[in-house]
Amino acid sequence: PGLEVVRVNAWLGPRGTISPTHCDPCENLLCQVVGRKLVCLYQATRSSEMYRTEGTLFNTSQVDPEGVDRERFPDFPAVPDLWTVLDEGEMLFIPYGCWHYIRALDNAFSVSFWWARREWEAKGSAGVADSSTKGAAVDRELAAAGPKNES
Repeated sequence: PGLEVVRVNAWLGPRGTISPTHCDPCENLLCQVVGRKLVCLYQATRSSEMYRTEGTLFNTSQVDPEGVDRERFPDFPAVPDLWTVLDEGEMLFIPYGCWHYIRALDNAFSVSFWWARREWEAKGSAGVADSSTKGAAVDRELAAAGPKNES
């Protein structure tokens, strides 16, 4: 009750595939099926330190947490809130707004389940009309926040 499955995503890639630091428009349950992935998480409360990319990729950071350029990004957190390795058969809950960076340590296959809480839709702060859209209200909310820490 109060939850609606929004989207199921499949992620397939060779060792070394990187998903740059970003936040998703919904709650996310990341399920590792094959291989291992290094995952770095930052709480949503650290959004102002993420150096958002301008334009359509506003939910993506400009910073590589495995090689931070401290001259360009002095406020990026020196230590993430969590570094972990997600092994085959493991799942990780990534809350809405939580920033995450992922690197495949092996040839890897993952499935993620995104959903929004229906009460968010009523408040206009999140939600998805159907599985063909990506959290339109959340996208609008993030866009309204605009880029942070412009360099």
